[in-house]
Amino acid sequence: MTITKSFPQKAMLLAAGLGERLRPLTLTTPKPLIPIQGRPLIEYNLILLKKFGVKEVHINLHHLGDQIEEKLKDGSEFGIKIFYSREKTILGTGGGLKAAQKFLEDQTFFLMNADVFIDLNLQDFFEFHQKQKSVASLVVIPSDRKDIDRWVFLNKQNQVIDISSQVLSGNFSKTVFSGVQILEPEIFKILPEEKKSCLILDGYLPLLKNGKKLSAYLFEGYWRDLGTLERYAQVKKEFEEKWPYTALKLEDFSLR
Repeated sequence: MTITKSFPQKAMLLAAGLGERLRPLTLTTPKPLIPIQGRPLIEYNLILLKKFGVKEVHINLHHLGDQIEEKLKDGSEFGIKIFYSREKTILGTGGGLKAAQKFLEDQTFFLMNADVFIDLNLQDFFEFHQKQKSVASLVVIPSDRKDIDRWVFLNKQNQVIDISSQVLSGNFSKTVFSGVQILEPEIFKILPEEKKSCLILDGYLPLLKNGKKLSAYLFEGYWRDLGTLERYAQVKKEFEEKWPYTALKLEDFSLR
């Protein structure tokens, strides 16, 4: 497995979801364009990627995808190049990634959910990934949230032992996956062709079963996923009270 020595130039943002738990907001607006402080939430991740050196971003589209492409266009406003793939039916996290294989298969790349806010230093995360020499490194969060479908379990070496809804017995750390990861092109060898699939169920778990190494970057800074109306209200309030980022400054948006 060859790991990119220089900082990755490419990333993918997953933006094809229906945003059902944010209805009625998402009936007419795709979730990535829901505003926080007057900016579509997807802009926060685009600016973050651009600030740390990513040059090209692939975005998959489905629900109200025309609005996303009309808003972001080719990315020149942000100083990056944006490419799109359209899904007639939702392909899932694995299928959406597989459809972007030709764009991403030549180097290490970032993969992020478009609906998360994270104050992450991408350079530190990349250096961690390099040292780990894993197929993938996942950013995970210590959390006691009750609304989690699958937990990420780690050993003392910050390696992923399992991703499961069942609590493991033993001395393992129980964490939440942030939706942010860095991957090697090797991931494409295991994802099924031209069908709906899940990156966790059809990618990460089979890799673990086959003895491949997955690493976890434990992150305790600002992270929010915009999954529900309640969390949306929480994030809006937090941004109104205090700018929550250190990796991004307000001026980074004026220089986009």
